[in-house]
Amino acid sequence: MDLNKKLSKHFKLKEMLRSQTATRLNIKNIPEDGNIDKLELLCKNILEPIRAYCRYSINKGAIVQITSGYRCPELNKSIGGAKESQHMLGEAADFVITGVDEHELWRWITLYSGLDYDKIVMEFPDSELNIPWIHISYRRDELNRNINLIALKDFNNKTIYKSYSENKIKNMDYVKDIKESYHD
Repeated sequence: MDLNKKLSKHFKLKEMLRSQTATRLNIKNIPEDGNIDKLELLCKNILEPIRAYCRYSINKGAIVQITSGYRCPELNKSIGGAKESQHMLGEAADFVITGVDEHELWRWITLYSGLDYDKIVMEFPDSELNIPWIHISYRRDELNRNINLIALKDFNNKTIYKSYSENKIKNMDYVKDIKESYHD
């Protein structure tokens, strides 16, 4: 397998497979060919347009860092990933972008980008709307659902996902939920 294979103009296979957990636990995080094809579509249809927007509209020095791309089932289980995670299919990526406000980027993707994504998740924003990472997915074989989610912790420290319509995002109705999730 050629880890330097270009999946798109700016993304290589190795960055979509990189995992510190896999390295630490000696897990071989190797996808099947069909999953590589899905990673390629994710990069071309979702990650490249996001990168272009950030580099040309916000910050020329913006760097997209994939924090989690493909996960083999063993890796997904070892990090506590969802049993039906789209990461295991090559359909999802978690990312951060240096020099970019991820909250504003999440709003741009959900409201103005026109991207045909399946799900986007603002992951665990703090009370100031700082986001540790964004999750986004793209399905090749099915209709993408354009689901807009925010992952929060409940009072028992369990992850909950709240769904928001475009109208609720425009009105920033989700901010109240985020602030309420930071209980004393």
